[in-house]
Amino acid sequence: MDNKDNFEILAKRLKEVRTNEGMTQKDFAQEMGVTPVTLSAYENNLKRPSLDLILKVAKEYEISLDWLCGLTDKKVVLSKNSIETYADIIELITNINNYININYEPSTNKNEYGKITFLDSELNNFLTAWVKMEDLLNNDMIDFNLYSLWIYQQLEIYGAIKIPNKDNTKK
Repeated sequence: MDNKDNFEILAKRLKEVRTNEGMTQKDFAQEMGVTPVTLSAYENNLKRPSLDLILKVAKEYEISLDWLCGLTDKKVVLSKNSIETYADIIELITNINNYININYEPSTNKNEYGKITFLDSELNNFLTAWVKMEDLLNNDMIDFNLYSLWIYQQLEIYGAIKIPNKDNTKK
């Protein structure tokens, strides 16, 4: 894919963002701090938007820069605000399952819902420790600052550990 193709995709996707939001060119242009004529030029690939504008669109609408620029088909950036429906949770679970195996056991008791098991030792090590920390927090044995520090430390530790190939994690 050459540079020209990337800008054609960017033009189409800028328009897609605007139309998906149900906005006119005038309203979208005003929100982005450009004129409607300039926005039209961007959407028709007659003019190239600045990096600042592309970043603003991505941040404002929580979409991936890679998607906006045509490098991926994954549009939405996962953020704390992006989980709003059961479909969002289902997509997250299925995406996790693409990397590590998940086992689901439905419950036979009508008062229980079943359980999900992650077939990954590193993730289970974290989850075991996390449940203990949550318990300490919920029972006022530690404060939220200490809990947050622990989470931050865990992210540092686990950030250095690569997820193994899914085929190697099957039990």
